[in-house]
Amino acid sequence: MRNKQSFSERVEVKNAFPTPVLMTLMPDHKKLNQRLKKTILGRETKEPAKIHYDSNIGGWHSNRNFTDWGGKSGTEVIELAKFLADKMTIGRNGRSVELEWKINAWANINRKGDSNEFHIHPGC
Repeated sequence: MRNKQSFSERVEVKNAFPTPVLMTLMPDHKKLNQRLKKTILGRETKEPAKIHYDSNIGGWHSNRNFTDWGGKSGTEVIELAKFLADKMTIGRNGRSVELEWKINAWANINRKGDSNEFHIHPGC
């Protein structure tokens, strides 16, 4: 093999399949956030931090069934996310596709001193 050092200097990274991240402000987002905060903080009192998630450094992480307990406000967020994902997803022919979404959602609460470790979500 040739000199490994000269070989490694020619390596380039091309992001052929980057993951897009969509950002938007929902209509009436301030009131929506107030309702979500009330729902999530209420859930924290009913669901103690009994499950340890490796990415959490302190804080609280709900079970991954937010769609079951997130209420009307949670549903609004999930439905908009599905709508936007549908609009941004196309098949190889460039046309929109019909997908049946399987939602895995949760809430995190990080207070002063809490954080989340860098981590990945395989299969997302």
